[in-house]
Amino acid sequence: MLNIPDQKGSERYLPLALHIFCQNMIIADYHRRQA
Repeated sequence: MLNIPDQKGSERYLPLALHIFCQNMIIADYHRRQA
């Protein structure tokens, strides 16, 4: 993760990273169920 002194920058980045992570977990779980 980039070390940004601006707190707003990391606040914008964290929810996005969490959203992408959750999406990847859901997609992986979906493919596991289909197999």
